[in-house]
Amino acid sequence: MSITLEFDVKTTVSPPSRRWPLPAQPLRVSGAVTTTRDLDFALLARFSQQVMLPLPVLAGHELVAVPLRSVLALAGMAEKARSLVIESDSGLRALPLDAVDRMGLVYRIGRVPLPYGLGGPFRLMTCAGGTGKLEDIKYVTRLWVSDRRYSTTPARGVTASAR
Repeated sequence: MSITLEFDVKTTVSPPSRRWPLPAQPLRVSGAVTTTRDLDFALLARFSQQVMLPLPVLAGHELVAVPLRSVLALAGMAEKARSLVIESDSGLRALPLDAVDRMGLVYRIGRVPLPYGLGGPFRLMTCAGGTGKLEDIKYVTRLWVSDRRYSTTPARGVTASAR
């Protein structure tokens, strides 16, 4: 016994609206700063302070970060700045400014930009010891310096779409 199936289906495939992987967008630093800055790979590579973080998952490879305090200094943090709101693919996260000194903005692995699979193009990680919680925030898209003090989450009205 033989079964023949016939389908009369027309399939149209439209081109994707976005390429995958997505091209790296610059990281915006805004809020209580003197100048809103858009940071990219080339600008971060010119910082004199580069922190190497060993990557246990990929032996022989190192993540390279710039101290977060240096990144914020480039934008010129205002004296009234109290906290940092971090926007990432997973939502908003707020940190007090005293935590900034232990953090690094990871932007590359070895000599190439940090891939999306490792939390790129930008990732915030704790780079120095001290007391407090270890931070590892992947897929960072924006840093917003606030003149309000947030403990863990921003106040109502601060959303990812408020740019």
